[in-house]
Amino acid sequence: MDFAKSRMDIYEQSIKYLDKAAKIINKGLLLCHNNGKKEAKYILARTLSYKDHLETLTMIYKLYEQYRNVFNKRSEIKNNINLLLLEAEIVEKQAISSAKILTTCIEHTTDLALLWMVNSSMIKGTLVLRQFIQYIWSYHHGCEYDQLVDFNQLFGTCPYPAHEVTSKQIETDYLEEPG
Repeated sequence: MDFAKSRMDIYEQSIKYLDKAAKIINKGLLLCHNNGKKEAKYILARTLSYKDHLETLTMIYKLYEQYRNVFNKRSEIKNNINLLLLEAEIVEKQAISSAKILTTCIEHTTDLALLWMVNSSMIKGTLVLRQFIQYIWSYHHGCEYDQLVDFNQLFGTCPYPAHEVTSKQIETDYLEEPG
């Protein structure tokens, strides 16, 4: 979790820089000729979408930190999980909102790669995280918790075996012992 804290610090500093950049771009928009306005607006939208994305990642790291502290006091577990689940729902909605903001500034083909990454990792990740917390919530509240969390949404299933079961025959004149 120390990694998460240092990562949050980096994101928060980056958010400040993106804020400064957005203010500078806004001022520059007033001075742009018509030819440059479209590109400046694109850069501004992209800057604001990066900022929003980093704010969402910061929320995710804070949720991880909150999860870490849920089980500290046995008497407060139910209440802590209630709060954690509410926060997970907010983070999931924020991830979706962040992706929607990014879709407003798709101008170049490289923007699609970023959008795909946000959709495939952040949105699915927050969905699986919320489902996992819902699973824990259900257990602690005496509800059915037989709905398995589909972690394959994050990484997919392995389309090939991780190792081969059969051995390969090698044509040699001598027998070599393994090891």
